[in-house]
Amino acid sequence: MEGRKRIAMILLARSKIRFFLVLVTLFVIQARRERVVFGQGSDQQRQIHRSIRQGLDYLFSQQEKEGGFRSSYYGNLKGGAGVTALVLFAISGSDTKYLDAHGESIRQAFGFLRKGIRKHGFVANPSGPDYAVYSTALLLLADSNLCRHPTPRAWQGSLLENDERLALQKFLCQAQLGEVHQIKAATADYGGWDLSGWMLGPRVSRGTNVSVTSFAVWALAEDQSEAAKIARSRSRKWLSGVQNPDGGFHFHPVKNHVGNKAGWSDNLHHQPISYGTATSDGLRMMRKLNYRKDDMKTARQWIESRRFRGVVPGFETLPSADADYSWKKGLRFYHCMSLAIESRFLSLEFQKEAKMDIQNFLLQNQKRDGFWSNKNARMREDDPMIATSFACIALTYLGP
Repeated sequence: MEGRKRIAMILLARSKIRFFLVLVTLFVIQARRERVVFGQGSDQQRQIHRSIRQGLDYLFSQQEKEGGFRSSYYGNLKGGAGVTALVLFAISGSDTKYLDAHGESIRQAFGFLRKGIRKHGFVANPSGPDYAVYSTALLLLADSNLCRHPTPRAWQGSLLENDERLALQKFLCQAQLGEVHQIKAATADYGGWDLSGWMLGPRVSRGTNVSVTSFAVWALAEDQSEAAKIARSRSRKWLSGVQNPDGGFHFHPVKNHVGNKAGWSDNLHHQPISYGTATSDGLRMMRKLNYRKDDMKTARQWIESRRFRGVVPGFETLPSADADYSWKKGLRFYHCMSLAIESRFLSLEFQKEAKMDIQNFLLQNQKRDGFWSNKNARMREDDPMIATSFACIALTYLGP
């Protein structure tokens, strides 16, 4: 009897060992598959790391003596405030070792922007603003990232003085279109942000949009002041005006606005078509505004059901794919950035797909000198300072 029990125990032990070995084998196979997709632990991982460094090195190579970064392509970006804030945001996601090695250059860039902050109360050139809302939001986000990476030599904590940070946050709250600008609550632009309309005078706006509004909300997400809480609350109503019934988003809350880049599904231009970049921005707003998961479900489904194959989802049917001034390929680098930031909060399967799509696209399109540029000039991505910043942000948020 004892012998039978011993034999049974031996057989049971052997079956458990075989089962364990099968599980280990399946785990190894799956890990290898994921390494192929993500490039983890492989040559592709090192290639991604090298690609980011080359892009950031290119950006630093363009820094001017006074600390700023400028566009050599576009007049209203030659002042440097907007480009410098964007570059700082791109740099701010780097590892501590890299940040420490470039600490003095980063401090100089903050010093370059400090002059405009002290004079105007927001990120601007001494002579005036260029994309003040974008620039201010990006600098606040860059500083927030850098605070999380204290360096041994360059800084410990914020690179902004406390009064500077408060001034920038106050500016964003005041720049939101509302009663103070004589914008009524019933209007489509109420609760959103535009590029510079509030500076043009009461009742004047160039139109709010989901891109600049998403960055403003993101920059104010952790601000617990009463003004910021009110701004976030107002932006919820605005956001509902740019979401379509299919869950996706369009650019402007005014339905027939020419900025709704994917076009319309009807001849009267009453129903804008959703597209990927706007939907990534809209979903990020939802997340930063603490929407419930159920309320974000249709937006998530819209993104997860579409792949990026070099053309922004929603733009596939637009004409003139190869034209130098077509929307179809006009904001591919911005799309990579926006989707990369948001993909981490989507399904694991989609994360893998998005990571592979974006990394492959950017690796294939990086120039020999480390920068990126878009032949299509529609969204100014032909400027290497713009495209390279977007690409570095995308690759950094995706990880190796």
